[in-house]
Amino acid sequence: VYKRQDLAKYNQIGDIFAGFHYDLNFITIHGKSRYPGLYVWLRDGTKIPVRVPDGCLLLQSGKQLEYLTGGYIEAGFHEVAFDDAARAAVEKAKKEGRSTWRISSTLFSSCLLY
Repeated sequence: VYKRQDLAKYNQIGDIFAGFHYDLNFITIHGKSRYPGLYVWLRDGTKIPVRVPDGCLLLQSGKQLEYLTGGYIEAGFHEVAFDDAARAAVEKAKKEGRSTWRISSTLFSSCLLY
């Protein structure tokens, strides 16, 4: 899945690009986005921003993995929103003449459950 948002147009703090959810698949692999805004929830309800280091991927469990492990590994709740860090990154990109499109590349892996 390839998603993009024009941060020159959608740039209000709190704008939601992908609302709070978990993925139904086995595992989700996120590449690093050009702009921050991905958040995950810990099991205690704490919402934290995700920072994917250069050259790394984020792997997130989906509902199929939760089901196959009997709940031992739970699906990860997450969302994508415009925040202060994204605003700062957009302003920096504008000054440098770079694109303000937020692009994320995500691979959803599923398995057949018979």
